[in-house]
Amino acid sequence: MSESTQDTTKTRHQLSRTYKVSASPSIGAATSHESVLGKGTSTGKVLYPFIQNYHRIKQYNNYSDYFKQVCSGIEDIPTGKYKSLKKKLGNEPVIHVRHLQDRGSKSAPTDYISIIRRVPDMLHYCGYVGVLSAHPLYGIDYSSYSDEVNDLLHPHGGVTWVGHNPIGVDIADVPGSSSQIKRLYENLWFIGFDCAHSGDLIPGMMTNKMLDIMGSFSLQGTNVYRDYNYLSSQVTKLYNSCTTIQALDPIVLSDAIPNIIGNTHPDSKDYYTQKYRGNGQK
Repeated sequence: MSESTQDTTKTRHQLSRTYKVSASPSIGAATSHESVLGKGTSTGKVLYPFIQNYHRIKQYNNYSDYFKQVCSGIEDIPTGKYKSLKKKLGNEPVIHVRHLQDRGSKSAPTDYISIIRRVPDMLHYCGYVGVLSAHPLYGIDYSSYSDEVNDLLHPHGGVTWVGHNPIGVDIADVPGSSSQIKRLYENLWFIGFDCAHSGDLIPGMMTNKMLDIMGSFSLQGTNVYRDYNYLSSQVTKLYNSCTTIQALDPIVLSDAIPNIIGNTHPDSKDYYTQKYRGNGQK
């Protein structure tokens, strides 16, 4: 085994101990709220809406295809003034999956999964926290969140995506996915945010391809690149907010539930059940 391979393995083991599951291989390295849910305003206006499809994640045949797409985008960033950015992108994880447990006051812990992934082509990061069906926000479209929920969640730019399978590949194919993650993943509803807002540096806009198409419009000026460490802090914040909502007084939640049945997201596995239940059918 080469020294570089040994160093990479060591680093991934360190991450595994820290985050419970290892980061995926990188390219460069072998409160109380009276109104909880209901109709509200969504937050976070995306600067470049054409680069996202909020409720449909592009599907890839496998993680290898996903990884190669990200590599190709990074390689297309010219050196020179973007040399340090290109190097940083190459040494950050492509997808990082983490299993979290909130014990709270319950005897049995509540499971969550957090995900940080780099978006192919545009190369910015997105973050997600997955919640189980017992969670009040499970199956709910973010456009239906109340202002109180938006204020409580409020990751970077606000929530901009909800649904199942936010990575677009089989979770079993992602390096670092533990058996617990594989077991939980398909049953989770993910709440996500992105780093493609006004003021965010979007690395994919720096590629030769985008420079040829958009010219000076693609230049990012003083925009800030939201790196892996920043995403980690924002995902942790979102997770803590989700656990807070989970622990809210059942009476408060029961008052909100009748208002959210009609706002269930169509991608939710419980959508049709709740739809028919609302019409008095079983």
